[in-house]
Amino acid sequence: MRLTKAEAGCVSFEVSQSDNPLVWNVDECFVDRQAFEFHQQRTRASTWWTATAEIPRQFEVSGLS
Repeated sequence: MRLTKAEAGCVSFEVSQSDNPLVWNVDECFVDRQAFEFHQQRTRASTWWTATAEIPRQFEVSGLS
């Protein structure tokens, strides 16, 4: 979380647990597509991404053109 919040263009980044203890919600906002794409590249190269690779992800991107 610390690294994402420190990224240029990160407006907000919040992680919360849902009613299901195995499901987490991640809400993030970036100033533009470039900032979002940088974030995607950085996280996919991280130890965290590798360690959680087997966990299914569902996400929706909105507001980027």
